[in-house]
Amino acid sequence: MVVIYQLALLLLGFVSVSAWASPARCDSLPYGDDPRAYSVAAPGFKNIAKLLAGATAQPLEEIMQTQVPSALRQACKAKFENDPGATADLNALDITDQDIATGPTMALALRYLGTKATLADLKHRARPISVEDFVLDGKDLVAKHVDVSISGAYALEGQTANLYASTQAVIMAHYHRDSGTQPSVPLMTENAMHYLRRKLLTCQSNPGSAQIGCPVTVRGKAITCTETNAFGVKREMPCVNVEDGE
Repeated sequence: MVVIYQLALLLLGFVSVSAWASPARCDSLPYGDDPRAYSVAAPGFKNIAKLLAGATAQPLEEIMQTQVPSALRQACKAKFENDPGATADLNALDITDQDIATGPTMALALRYLGTKATLADLKHRARPISVEDFVLDGKDLVAKHVDVSISGAYALEGQTANLYASTQAVIMAHYHRDSGTQPSVPLMTENAMHYLRRKLLTCQSNPGSAQIGCPVTVRGKAITCTETNAFGVKREMPCVNVEDGE
């Protein structure tokens, strides 16, 4: 009995030490990837961290110690644990379930963090401008390839997405046309992040908000768009190629 008891203690001690020495796959390197993969990916992570540091004023070393491991955990949890939160985070940045199923952890984490850094940089660089000022200065903004940030009310009119200065302006444009033309900015939303496209889709599919618009902020580059009216007549105008927003 004493021998069995001592053996049990020994086994319990072995299990305890083993559990401590072998953390879960998604808690540390190599995060379910090839053990050599991080060495190859490290320069890429550092370049992304530099972009993030410039956009957020967060110290480079802090990003390397916090956000890089966090991105690796998210990628690992989405890939190997089917974690719904981690999967949703990657999906929101246009990383599909197919991408997650087939991509190595390091590649997924690089893409995830790289997209976050690009969006942070866009937010940092984008020039805040009103709907009215974009209407006035759109051609100049297009010529200079300016990234802009505009807040207003989103409304889908036929196949054209527009941003008005406010929901009141949407109402005036839709129901009080005799009061004059309300300034608006045409939007190209096909290239926007998944979460923003979902927000805009929810807005336009809701009977209430579809009539009065939804408050949003969009960020993207001023470009030239071509609009075709009901008679087939085309005209070019400044618009925003939306990449991000909230």
